[in-house]
Amino acid sequence: MAPAASPPATLLADIAAGHLASLHAHLSGRRTRGSLNARLDTEKQDTLLTWAARHGQAEAARLLLGAGASVGATTGGDGGSSGGASALLIACQNGHPEVARLLLEASAAGDQANEDGFTPLLIACYQGKVEMVRLLLEAGASVNQATGNGATPLFMACAEGH
Repeated sequence: MAPAASPPATLLADIAAGHLASLHAHLSGRRTRGSLNARLDTEKQDTLLTWAARHGQAEAARLLLGAGASVGATTGGDGGSSGGASALLIACQNGHPEVARLLLEASAAGDQANEDGFTPLLIACYQGKVEMVRLLLEAGASVNQATGNGATPLFMACAEGH
């Protein structure tokens, strides 16, 4: 994974707001290939794709994937949060089914866990996001993949009263 990078603040703000002109300009640059998967200087050390997923921006995610962004690239981490979150996990965690569907269609690994062993399905079950759970199950996510302490998606759903 490439080291943390500092893209123009306007690029991140524009992606978050769904304004894609600056993303189009960024992607038309000659040296964007390496920057597509670089961890950014954000609180969660996002990549451009995880940033788009975090903000529910499906069209930005589509553009990034089309330009060669890795569907499996993950966030970094800091003292307060675990790293290793994929764009799919983030889309599920934040309730963005259109982005999650797009990532699954781009062959995102439905069982890719973060550093704490949480998978997109486990997160969706924990948060009671039924639409996301259905989407992940239809895509073949494992219902038996457990965290290091043995928690499965079903356990998490029951523990949270879902």
